[in-house]
Amino acid sequence: MKVLKLVSVAGTAVDPTCSLPGYLSFYDLDAYDGRGEARVCSDPIDALKFDTILEALECWRQPSEIRPWRFDGKPNRPLTAYTVEIEDAG
Repeated sequence: MKVLKLVSVAGTAVDPTCSLPGYLSFYDLDAYDGRGEARVCSDPIDALKFDTILEALECWRQPSEIRPWRFDGKPNRPLTAYTVEIEDAG
């Protein structure tokens, strides 16, 4: 089993006041009008589990169903706003 670890907001340093890095424990890609909602936890035991690396990557790259395109014409993939690592669930 695999888990997604959200390391930082893509292209930025980790803010020490933020809950990152953390393991993805909840994800609703259509929340907030397609901007998505992600929650993290500190223990991989409590994280969402994926059977394979490919399944974890597909979750990370999944576009919103209610707003599949961004204003610039690119796919709206809310989780790709984060730099992630895929780890063993433990």
